[in-house]
Amino acid sequence: MARLVAAITALPTAIPLRTGGFVPCPSCDGQVRYDRWHRGASLCCSTEGCCEARFNIAAGAVWPAKRLGAEA
Repeated sequence: MARLVAAITALPTAIPLRTGGFVPCPSCDGQVRYDRWHRGASLCCSTEGCCEARFNIAAGAVWPAKRLGAEA
C-alpha cells in the first residue's frame, strides 16, 4: 500500500481527461504509467510486483486532487 501511495503522490496533479504519461517510480527504478479517462484512471509500475491500481472517479472530479499542505 505504501508503494501505491508513493506512486499517486508522484503523479502530476489534475491530470487532464483522455491523457496519460510516465513518471519515475519513487519506490524502485521503474516508470509509473498513468492514464486518465472519463470516470476512471489507472497507474502501473513497469517493475513487476511494485504497484498497480485502477480508480473510479466521479464525473468532473480533479484527479489526483491537490494534496493538503502541498505548495501551490
